[in-house]
Amino acid sequence: HFLHGKSGRMETRIRQLLKKLGGLSNARTRFLIHVLVLFVSLRGRLNFLNMERYGIYSEKTYRRHFEEPLEWFMLNRHVIHEYGSGRYVIAADASFYPKSGKHTPHLGNFWNGCAGKAMQGLEGHTLAVIDLDLHTAFHLHTQQTPGDLPDDKTRPQQYVQHIIDHSPELRQFSPYV
Repeated sequence: HFLHGKSGRMETRIRQLLKKLGGLSNARTRFLIHVLVLFVSLRGRLNFLNMERYGIYSEKTYRRHFEEPLEWFMLNRHVIHEYGSGRYVIAADASFYPKSGKHTPHLGNFWNGCAGKAMQGLEGHTLAVIDLDLHTAFHLHTQQTPGDLPDDKTRPQQYVQHIIDHSPELRQFSPYV
């Protein structure tokens, strides 16, 4: 609900959240504000070509900025603290993304719940904070699932490890997963 209203208000709120992260240059802040507004307003596929088509930067500029690291986890945490009710439960879910190609990193066979079978593609394991009073979920972190499993790990063990790796941060919201 923090993105409702005119884009000017949205930009102001995003700027306030980015200030809490600290260490961002003015150019990087302007770019992130633009991209976050573009994300909620862009129709169709969310890729660099469409971002160039509907945004103000070139495809190369979008690619270059996305290669730079950003603490999305910290930004999402600030959003939850700012706009959440305080009563939370942690949720974890794996999502399938259809993808083909020979050069796509972490391409593998993953379960596609919509099709009811394993298919070739990508998978992301997401941690979210469910707000019990606002009846909504706040995204916290997504980790891409490796296509090839190590010999000593199963997929469920990888999902559990993702939760364990972020358990100190998750405990700030709720002890319940």
